[in-house]
Amino acid sequence: LAKGESVDPGPSPPDLTDKQISLLPSVILDGVAVESGKWYGDIETDLNGDSFKNDGSAEATVTFNSACPRNDRKTQGSFLTVERKVADATSSEWMGTAPFCAAHVKDCAEAGLVYVQSSDSGDGHSCMTGMKVQCDNSQWVTVATDGDVETVFHWYRSSVASDRSYAEVKWKVPAGTPAGTYRISHSGTYLDGLDRKYYDFTGASEAFTVVGAK
Repeated sequence: LAKGESVDPGPSPPDLTDKQISLLPSVILDGVAVESGKWYGDIETDLNGDSFKNDGSAEATVTFNSACPRNDRKTQGSFLTVERKVADATSSEWMGTAPFCAAHVKDCAEAGLVYVQSSDSGDGHSCMTGMKVQCDNSQWVTVATDGDVETVFHWYRSSVASDRSYAEVKWKVPAGTPAGTYRISHSGTYLDGLDRKYYDFTGASEAFTVVGAK
């Protein structure tokens, strides 16, 4: 190296991934409160506010219906994203038909749209069961992931014996964050109890604003 000459990299280390030992039991089952109209990625506890100052003291928190993170450890990925809106919507639609509404956040993604909000009435008639979701074609860019120090991802089960679990996501708004419209998203993978297959899901909070400190 001192002479500026190339150096033989030598042999590559062996890949021992399949020889790793884990003392953790396999994931047996994931579950959500389908009887209450919930699905993976749906909001369990909504945002703790709709506006946050960018003076370094504000923290946005939201809790999602989730599944065990060990189903997919998101290597080189992220269980969460904080996103900023960069283009307003040119179209919007409500999904779910009263009186038996059964729409979920995932319906927006499957239609190539972005989740906006959930409501038991939405565009008109009220739901007797389930919820309606509003979707649009607005555009968002990622500004933070679970690898950033200002975010916290806390996964937990409702009890030791329960198959239901939740993901609490926190974002401490950094000082000087540009004012604008933001949202928090959560991605994961659940294990279906019937076919024993894994399925990806994504959920998002309702939009909120970051404002300048006064």
